[in-house]
Amino acid sequence: MIMSVLLQNVRIQVKKYPAFRSISEQKAVNSEVSQKIKIPARIQRGPTDILRTLASTLTPDTTGAHYKYHDDPFLIPPSNYAKRAFALSKESGRKAAQWVRQQHADLFDHKVAEPFIPIFAPKAVYDENSEVNEAVLKTLIQSSSVSDAICVYELMEKKNIAVSDELKQSLLELVCFYNGKDGKSDEYLDEKWYTANQRTIARKTWQDGGFADKLFKSMNQTPEAICTMIQGMTKYYQVNQAMSLYEEVLNKNLPISLETFNGLIRVSSFVREDFALRWQFVREIFDKMKSQEVMPNIQTLNAALATLAAMATMKNCPKIALALITEFKQLGIEPSLASFYHLLQIMFKREGAKPPILNEILDFLETQGNLEARDAEDINFFVAAMNVCTYKLEDLNLAYRLNNVLHTGNNYDLMGDSLKESIYYRNFFYLVCDLESIEEIMNLYETVVPRIYTPEQSVMIKIIRAVDMNGATEYLPQLWSDAKLFEFNRSEDVLTEFTGVIYKNHTNVAPLNEQLGNIAAGLWHEIEIENPGRRKKIMWTGPMIGSILQAFVDAKRVKDAYTVFQKLRRSQQEIFGVPEAQTLRDFLEFVIENKDGNGALIFVNYCHDNDLAETYEFAERLKNSSILKGTQILNLEKILIVAKNLKEKLDKRKNEKVEIRTDEYFNKNE
Repeated sequence: MIMSVLLQNVRIQVKKYPAFRSISEQKAVNSEVSQKIKIPARIQRGPTDILRTLASTLTPDTTGAHYKYHDDPFLIPPSNYAKRAFALSKESGRKAAQWVRQQHADLFDHKVAEPFIPIFAPKAVYDENSEVNEAVLKTLIQSSSVSDAICVYELMEKKNIAVSDELKQSLLELVCFYNGKDGKSDEYLDEKWYTANQRTIARKTWQDGGFADKLFKSMNQTPEAICTMIQGMTKYYQVNQAMSLYEEVLNKNLPISLETFNGLIRVSSFVREDFALRWQFVREIFDKMKSQEVMPNIQTLNAALATLAAMATMKNCPKIALALITEFKQLGIEPSLASFYHLLQIMFKREGAKPPILNEILDFLETQGNLEARDAEDINFFVAAMNVCTYKLEDLNLAYRLNNVLHTGNNYDLMGDSLKESIYYRNFFYLVCDLESIEEIMNLYETVVPRIYTPEQSVMIKIIRAVDMNGATEYLPQLWSDAKLFEFNRSEDVLTEFTGVIYKNHTNVAPLNEQLGNIAAGLWHEIEIENPGRRKKIMWTGPMIGSILQAFVDAKRVKDAYTVFQKLRRSQQEIFGVPEAQTLRDFLEFVIENKDGNGALIFVNYCHDNDLAETYEFAERLKNSSILKGTQILNLEKILIVAKNLKEKLDKRKNEKVEIRTDEYFNKNE
């Protein structure tokens, strides 16, 4: 009761005396008096802008799989082939669902979304009973439904429904752009990523006598219609008819659109054969653009540079390209990534050319931050630039700078497709493995593998050799684990590299020897146990099986070492060559250490059967070990006699060769 009375008195004081008001209330009053509230202009947002903003606050987890895969080691596709199969099968499932929806449209007439989402509904099917008009045709043109638009137009012609010239022009533009076929949907991003790398050969694919030709003949021959036909024909390499229409336009002195000029420049290599005549044709087009006061754009520059790149061996071609870029800069047109791509092709076409152009390009790109796609060929720049860094310049610093530009902002969107990504990182790893320290090599490896890039066998072999060269055997367990994950454990080349590196880098460090022993066990399993079921069998060689034996000896794996030696002894006819002498020496010490007299005698017999020069040495060592008994000693004595004779013969031959070489040396110098 007392508290309620006190609170009521406080409220009265606050209302009565402004001094009792809170500071925030006073500021609000002052703000209202000093200025009016200004509502900012509405910013158009996309449906995923909020998600993009949230995603930008997170750093990618380089150790985890891509978000599109289930975060489970058994479900994440390990190899490039598996990734491609996963993505395409997923897209195939979506296509199958859409096919079912389209074929059984009567089962999907419910509209659960509010407001209605047209893309969720089955596509309308047009036939002779359909009600068609200009509104329907216009909607189909706007949605880029080429086949449906053609069908509706033909239905309107049959029903004598008039179509305006403006709508005919729009339909002609649509048909010429897609060459009378439905374009690929933008929904299947993964399919695009894995199939966009399929190279398209520059050949005529224009549909002669198709719907576009028929529609064009039925229309008024306006400059817009003629230019549209020229654009379509140049895009699909119907160069002869395109040039005929172009000459017609020139004779009639009709205005020509910018896109038409760009298309003609693009096919200039098909118009003229000689390099000088091609460039003369391009200059003529530039002059025509100037006379018609048509302002060029970035596509004009890139089309001209592409023409120069196709004849990069022409004299003064680099100078012409640089002058062209300078001229366009004066017009306010900055080069795009496609411009730089063509420029690299021009500058590095000649054998041994090493101009500093890439350094200047990177200086410019580093100031741009987030790059935007301005040309369809922008996606070719990064892979071409890394190719130059690796094979032309062999410059590690430029490669790192290029990689930093690629990973700035959303620039990775300009990588293009999976093939370009693989080539980019393959070349990057080639360069890094040749010029960088093993720590930096593995730092790059752990950053991009396997989340972004799954290395090819050649890259894995490069990394294994770098580990071998630096003696960094601590990385071998990780590489072997990844090799199995990427299904390289079936590759003879990769397995051979692993067997070689574990032999060359065996140490006295027990924990590391244990890890190398585990790798050797995996290699033995892949080559010996899994080999019979393979279509292409891996053949053992002496050094390979010796590497496995050495690893087992160093790791003190008695049973495994004996198993390998038994394979070596029993399959002498199948194994090409013999293990290194040091490996055999270490194995003998290992057997003596385990006090296995019978096994040691079998080993010396193996060396004797193969006429090894070290047989006498091994027999003497076994004799001095005092682990043999009874008949074992007698058998060893017999081997010693034969081995001693063999050693004397080999020593005599060696001395004779030395004398012959000495005589040859003195004879040459007399």
